[in-house]
Amino acid sequence: MRAEGRSVLRTPFGRVEVLWEGERILAVKLGPFASGDGVCLEEDDGFPYAELFLGYFRGEGVDLTKLPVADDEHTEFRRSVWRAARNIPYGDVRTYRQVARSIGVPKAARAVGAALARNPSPLVVPCHRVVGKGGRLLGFGAGLEWKRALLELETGRR
Repeated sequence: MRAEGRSVLRTPFGRVEVLWEGERILAVKLGPFASGDGVCLEEDDGFPYAELFLGYFRGEGVDLTKLPVADDEHTEFRRSVWRAARNIPYGDVRTYRQVARSIGVPKAARAVGAALARNPSPLVVPCHRVVGKGGRLLGFGAGLEWKRALLELETGRR
């Protein structure tokens, strides 16, 4: 994956690395997957969305789902799942089954989970907002502690 820019932001949750090209987000890597020491808010490395990302982590209600992502190299099924996840309002959750129904494939809850597991841009494609039956926290690349913390941030319970 070729990136024009690479920004590593320090957040209260840990490091967040964003790969970007022009206006498009190529990938977001959280916590254990982020590399580098992080940049200070005052440093300008050209990342066009640095303030939005940092505002999100300050709990300012910033919804990153409108930012453009590079998803053209993925299957139409994955893109449909990711679009559905991007339509989940800030602070809300949906189950894997609800996402499957919303894309017209009601029996594809496991396939939805597999598509979300391959999401290269968490936060922009908020896969942390998708939970198991009964609100059970399942599968998140950066770990369930990150998922729980992101949901708590969005609901104001942090």
